[in-house]
Amino acid sequence: MRSLRIVVVLCLLSTAVHAGVRPLVFAGVGLPELLHAEAGVLINGRVSVEARFGWVVFNSLAGVGVTGWFLGEATDRPPQHSLLGSVDFRINPTLQPLRLTSGGETLGAALGTSIGYAWTTDLGFSLRALVGLLFSVEQHVAVGPNFTLGIGWVF
Repeated sequence: MRSLRIVVVLCLLSTAVHAGVRPLVFAGVGLPELLHAEAGVLINGRVSVEARFGWVVFNSLAGVGVTGWFLGEATDRPPQHSLLGSVDFRINPTLQPLRLTSGGETLGAALGTSIGYAWTTDLGFSLRALVGLLFSVEQHVAVGPNFTLGIGWVF
């Protein structure tokens, strides 16, 4: 059964790549987001859409993000050296849906804006660094720095 799942996943990846859409995955560390992971698709070598999950100081946040990969020559893969612009919106899945008020150390939702740099090899291995602002909703809106380092693969 496990080998059947692997074959199905490989077939889906192959179909996506032939359609001009490249799956991607990233994981990393940062501050205040201690750990993060994301999976998504790269469209036309310049824009990616990702599902993002992160652990921000005793809180989990899950949501979606969009990243622009600028500068350099892009084909169906991102340029080897890219300037990045990224925006994401995430909510705390442990709270009631879209509960935007919380007490104490519990985050309700967060909007992240970042710029950064990515280096991607011809085989798809990628390193990236992002820095920006994290707007979070606790008892009121708070703003703070957001820094992440990630390692990943663009298939």
